[in-house]
Amino acid sequence: MGHDSDRAVLIYQHATRDADQRIAEALNARVRAEQKKAGKSRKRKINDG
Repeated sequence: MGHDSDRAVLIYQHATRDADQRIAEALNARVRAEQKKAGKSRKRKINDG
């Protein structure tokens, strides 16, 4: 008994882990883009200084 509920929990955990991974990847990409943008901005300020 309980096998169906155990399976449901595993499916839920897998789906949640996949969603968490996609969120982490999207945040990472956003942070890298912002860091790249900030780096270009700093270089411009130094060169214009």
